[in-house]
Amino acid sequence: MRMPALALLSLAVFASACSGREDNEARIFLDRVTLIHHDAPAADRRRAIDALEQLPLTSEDLVGVRDTCVRGHRALLEAEAEQADAAQALGRLTGGRDDVAIPRSDAAEIEAAILRSNDAIEQARLELTRCQDEVADLDRRYSKRR
Repeated sequence: MRMPALALLSLAVFASACSGREDNEARIFLDRVTLIHHDAPAADRRRAIDALEQLPLTSEDLVGVRDTCVRGHRALLEAEAEQADAAQALGRLTGGRDDVAIPRSDAAEIEAAILRSNDAIEQARLELTRCQDEVADLDRRYSKRR
């Protein structure tokens, strides 16, 4: 008769420990994800994104949210880099003037960079919208426990 009671107690302790670990992971994740600021320099954001990605999480839900946020922030950085590359190439070829003919091969490269930027912006928009929604949900669930 003692064994079932001991097993039940062990299960309750285990469940409580797991819940406490997830609470802790969620709080750490929420603190870390808020360190990524869209107006910060790209190098700073890249470091914050890398730190977020390296966060050791055991909860599948938290891993999913983290990965969504990382993909979104990385896509935004990619879009910005592609846009900057296109602008730089255009500036280098035209010197900022509108009346300069651009060779077809250079125009094609610039257009390809702009298209890649547009694709990355769309991916970032989708992923970051989902990230924000999921982070808000986590914040509602775990803010009472902070």
